[in-house]
Amino acid sequence: MNNFQSFYPQNYPQFQNVYQPPMNQQNQVQSSVVWVGSRSEAESYLVGANNSVTMWDSNGEYVYRKSADASGRPEFHAYKLVEEGQNVPDYATKDDLTKLEGKINTLTDKIRAIRKDVRRESDDD
Repeated sequence: MNNFQSFYPQNYPQFQNVYQPPMNQQNQVQSSVVWVGSRSEAESYLVGANNSVTMWDSNGEYVYRKSADASGRPEFHAYKLVEEGQNVPDYATKDDLTKLEGKINTLTDKIRAIRKDVRRESDDD
């Protein structure tokens, strides 16, 4: 039987057990950190579909986050870094602004009434 093998050489491909990563990596979101010099540089940074990039502003106190969904549509967010314990300036609340708007409207109405009275008095002369 050994002679029979020599007449018919066996040239079968040798298969090796090689690990291949899963093919469905499209659903995995990849993330990385990048240093940028400005907001406009961060906004123009290209991000691939299903990816997200965090960008630190090297000239300021901002962090930017740009991501893209599965279709490649980008979304951009800017965050200002404020150290915990720093004095944060006071801002007017929505209620404060509503009250201020009411006071302005009252004053506006009074000014209009005074103008009407002045016009009537000038017409009477």
